[in-house]
Amino acid sequence: MTLCQELQTIASQYGQHRTQLYDQLKEQMRVQIEQLLARKGMKADTSKIDPTTEPQFKEQWTRLEMDLEGQYGQALEQYKAQLKEWTGA
Repeated sequence: MTLCQELQTIASQYGQHRTQLYDQLKEQMRVQIEQLLARKGMKADTSKIDPTTEPQFKEQWTRLEMDLEGQYGQALEQYKAQLKEWTGA
């Protein structure tokens, strides 16, 4: 596999991983909101619940996104170093 192919793979995996984490967090928060409303004796219309508007969602997403970018950033830095080594830059 060439360096370009490996970088394309990493970029694709990053996008998939990011989408997966976002969807998982969104579903987790939606369930928590439903449970909270149920404890208060309220019936939730699940189609109208948008957890992405909640401050807690935004905080958790920011944290997850930073962690993810750190992980993939490390991989990219390794490729950058390898490329510098190959080009003598």
